Amino acid sequence: MFKIFFNDRYIAITSCYEACFSVLGSVVYTIQSLEETPSILEQFIANDELVKLHIYTGNLNEESVIAAIRSSFKNIVAAGGLVRNIKNEILMIYRFKHWDLPKGAHEENESIEETAIREVKEECGLDGLAIVKPIINTYHIYERNNTRVLKRTHWFELLYAKDKQPTPQTEEGVEKAIWLSQDNIQPYLKKAYPSIREVFNAASRINP
Repeated sequence: MFKIFFNDRYIAITSCYEACFSVLGSVVYTIQSLEETPSILEQFIANDELVKLHIYTGNLNEESVIAAIRSSFKNIVAAGGLVRNIKNEILMIYRFKHWDLPKGAHEENESIEETAIREVKEECGLDGLAIVKPIINTYHIYERNNTRVLKRTHWFELLYAKDKQPTPQTEEGVEKAIWLSQDNIQPYLKKAYPSIREVFNAASRINP
């Protein structure tokens, strides 16, 4: 299942009919042709009450439907990190009234892993970070300068082996950056974007 988040809402594209009905409160739509994708997107974006839209691809190839949807946006690539310290605490930031994880746009002449490390360093003032493993890619859409953007974020688990408190990058809207123990993190996740909860869920599956 391919998910695209829009703030607290999402579109899911799948060729599995049963998966469309596995989520409580979802609206299911069977797409008949690729030409429908612009109108589907317009209706989803305009309707705040449409929280979970599952698009069943039916007789269409799932990858072709995903490609058609992605072609409706300006596509950019980003990377971010779920950072653990030597106490097994997790780094979270507070920005735009949500708890979040540090992330940012990929730049030319750097690997996607380097992007993740650089963004954590810039947004939280931490250096000496090391990549542990990739976690998941998430997708979300937003509008900037009258252009609709689809951002693909590559998420990595990072290790911070030093003993330093993070410093929020306030000029980028980061109001807080804190370490949280595993026992205390759930209330913060309730105030995070659904895409961030996806990152934590995926991390828990690869770190049982």
